[in-house]
Amino acid sequence: RRALDGRVASELAQGTRRAGISPAAPLAAAGSTEGQRGSEMQAPALPFLSLPPLRLLEAAGDPARVAALKEGALAVRALRSGAQVLALRRGGLREATFCPPPPGAAFALLETGYHGARASAQARLEVGGSAAEALESYDPKGLASVAVRALAVCDEAWALPAEAEADALDLAAALAPWHAHDPRALAEARLAAEPRRAITIMLLRAVALQGVATDVVEGTWGCRSWATADRAAIEEALRCEPEPGGRRAFPALSQARWEQACDGVRQTLDALGCARITPPS
Repeated sequence: RRALDGRVASELAQGTRRAGISPAAPLAAAGSTEGQRGSEMQAPALPFLSLPPLRLLEAAGDPARVAALKEGALAVRALRSGAQVLALRRGGLREATFCPPPPGAAFALLETGYHGARASAQARLEVGGSAAEALESYDPKGLASVAVRALAVCDEAWALPAEAEADALDLAAALAPWHAHDPRALAEARLAAEPRRAITIMLLRAVALQGVATDVVEGTWGCRSWATADRAAIEEALRCEPEPGGRRAFPALSQARWEQACDGVRQTLDALGCARITPPS
């Protein structure tokens, strides 16, 4: 255990030195999380910033639905608050492989159970200990509808091949400044399944949503990465006028913070030998 803890600390230090920032920088610097401890990261993200035009990713074969990536509830809150900019995947047990979304297309984020991958101590501090525990044990199965708290656009994607010298723990630890998970828990609980698959790393720019819900349909849950969400409800939120009290969609990070995070992630993944993925348009 001590050796493993030392390895995590060593990889974390190496990754953050390469990026030139401290491990806590993204969480501490995210403008929307300052002063919101104990609020479950639900406050609007940077309401003074304009929202860029978004092209919603249509669900295959259904123009009334938007593609939705299923992610742990606490990770979704971290993404919508600007405290996380990554998603790491090997793919669901019922899918042959994980395919990242086309670049520039916005998709919904659906909160799911956490599958044992604990959040980091810093993320727990941001949302409050009891709130973090509740989110980690969140189970939406059985509900008729679920909240859609965020959209995301995949700016870039990389793959760490299964045969690479660096393993899941190396990756999770080196990228710790930009995700809210405990590195060991992420590697052992979330990335341990299907070890013969490559790990896909997605750089996500999130948009926080308020007051948006989608109905649960066949295929919403299960061991697959992608589901769907109601397009009309999301479009209604995006159309709301940017006036006080009327806005329901907010960028999670300022342009400067986003670019800083992107630089750090790219440098770290290049150093680990990850290969960029070019998803189909």
